[in-house]
Amino acid sequence: MSYSIDLREKVLKYVEKGGSISEASRLFDISRPAIYQWIKKKNLGSLKDKPPRRPWRKINPEEVTAFVEKHSDLTLADYAKHFGIKPSSMFNVFKRLNISRKKRQFVTKKEMKLSVKPS
Repeated sequence: MSYSIDLREKVLKYVEKGGSISEASRLFDISRPAIYQWIKKKNLGSLKDKPPRRPWRKINPEEVTAFVEKHSDLTLADYAKHFGIKPSSMFNVFKRLNISRKKRQFVTKKEMKLSVKPS
């Protein structure tokens, strides 16, 4: 968990006023490398952390969008089988790419039962 921006500013103000980094580390119970990183970040402009970047691991997003455009009538399970992943993972890929999918099959597996028996 990251430290708040207010705490980071307090620590850096303490160091700027003449306190050593080791003293600030003991006083605020923060590691010295963290304080050094905050000093670098402040020199670059902002103390905020960058949002984490999660790379694509198994699937190329361009390949997925091209395949979905070509085969738009498949179900989620069919897409997952084609790419060799689980349907839940395919759902996450679609969600990340903002692709809507086919919700259910048009033909049900079981035929409809008649409520009135023919005479």
